[in-house]
Amino acid sequence: MRRIALTLAPLLLLGCEPEAVAPDPGPAPDLAATSTWTRDALLIDFVNTNAVNSCVGEAFRAYGWVPYQMHEVTNEAGAYSYFYQFLPVTPWGEQFSFTGMTSGTVWWYQNGHPYNESFHVGPAEIYRLKWHEMYESEAGSRLYSDGWLHLTTAANGELVVDRYEIVGLRCEKKN
Repeated sequence: MRRIALTLAPLLLLGCEPEAVAPDPGPAPDLAATSTWTRDALLIDFVNTNAVNSCVGEAFRAYGWVPYQMHEVTNEAGAYSYFYQFLPVTPWGEQFSFTGMTSGTVWWYQNGHPYNESFHVGPAEIYRLKWHEMYESEAGSRLYSDGWLHLTTAANGELVVDRYEIVGLRCEKKN
């Protein structure tokens, strides 16, 4: 009986050995996204000399603070997404205007916002946005502004083109 017990003991111990497993592949790549919120205001201040040859007939200064909030998300693979919102314009808040450099006519931004923009752009992608805005003077004349934003990213996700341009002005005079 003792001989059987001595024979079974090593066999039982052999049965308790760990099973063979695949080698550890190491840490998983970190593809976690990074999220950032920004709440601020943009100061827009430029002179548009192209307006001389438009219905405006003179250069104008675009000026004002434009409050916004933006949520950006990026990841290690080079993808980029954002949500951008120009906050509502209120009578007691910041105002944005175009002012004629010769006549002094002031066209105040209308429509009040909010203006929402959301997009995703990844490696080797292009994004384009077109907008249409309306401004009105105290005399009731209106100025419509059209423009676009163009973004292009390289294959590695780096932003290589970031252009903003006003492409058209249209006027409506009050009768």
